[in-house]
Amino acid sequence: MSKATRGFTYVYQPLCKFYICQAYHCPGINSGEADEDDLDAKFSLLDIPTEDLKQLILKINKLYDEHIKIPTEILSHSCLEEELCNNSYGIPAIRHRKQQASLIGHLEKMGLIKEAMTFVELGAGKGMLSHWIQKASEENDNCNYILVDRGTCRYKADNFHKWDDKGPKFERIRIDIEHLHLGIHFINSGCARLQKL
Repeated sequence: MSKATRGFTYVYQPLCKFYICQAYHCPGINSGEADEDDLDAKFSLLDIPTEDLKQLILKINKLYDEHIKIPTEILSHSCLEEELCNNSYGIPAIRHRKQQASLIGHLEKMGLIKEAMTFVELGAGKGMLSHWIQKASEENDNCNYILVDRGTCRYKADNFHKWDDKGPKFERIRIDIEHLHLGIHFINSGCARLQKL
């Protein structure tokens, strides 16, 4: 069963209970290639003796501490200043807003909050990160925001960003990332830049 909407064909998948936009759908494109040798080598952690597993974890942690140096730089952004000062929010809500403020601060530091950008939010949920990026770049009305999630979500933030013909464009794609293919659509639509969040 299928239907056409705005030039795209949507196919209803009874097992998934949602419509898949064929412009972005390519079965298994992000699932990796399975090698037959790799398939034979798979085993369960239950088959490994507990002591061996503990030793492996200690070895990994030691190597990580010796060789992996990831600097932590927590930034902020003025678009979330009022939200961060709101005492009515609980600890999880404030933590999410701090993370979003830091991500937006990093985008601004790298010069990515500007005209004619396309932002893709994977696992978007309510789409709050895209919402705040748009607030951080309100003067840039020709940006595109693509929110990808495999499930549905109530009280979506992209509902606040619906304009007729002007302003930033918000598009929500309901698809599993395993099958998400952005390449063909972006080449055909002429989007010059694609920033993955």
